Amino acid sequence: MATLPGVIENIQATFSDTIADNAAENQSISFPDYWATAGVQKVRVHGVTGSFEAGDTASVMAFDILFWGTDGYNEATGAIEKLQGIVTFAAADIEKIGAEDVERFSKTFAEAPMFYEDQDKTSELHITLVNRAGGAFHADDTLTLTFQLEAIE
Repeated sequence: MATLPGVIENIQATFSDTIADNAAENQSISFPDYWATAGVQKVRVHGVTGSFEAGDTASVMAFDILFWGTDGYNEATGAIEKLQGIVTFAAADIEKIGAEDVERFSKTFAEAPMFYEDQDKTSELHITLVNRAGGAFHADDTLTLTFQLEAIE
């Protein structure tokens, strides 16, 4: 297997379906094609940035991102041992920039990047977004997350 140690790339996930308060939406986000070709399954997550464009929702306010080793995603499927990390964005982490209905946020892990291993070997980042806003995330709202990943092997 070829490796690409130290190469950093961004991958994105977009959420635009209705998500009730404390409900979740799952996504598997593909690593860059050349990482998949090289067999990359282990990465360091250096940070998460994003933007929220509100349609009906006044504000995202708060949400969690759960990182799973497989696309089994949650404890209901018996895969809780596959949970590799959680990143929480609280109201204080999110700021309005520019237009009233646009918010941006960022968390970096420069000193201690989060280790992630795709255990089902699909070259994907398996995540769950959990709405902690105290109200529904509506279908005409758009939340875009960008993950900064470094290939390990």
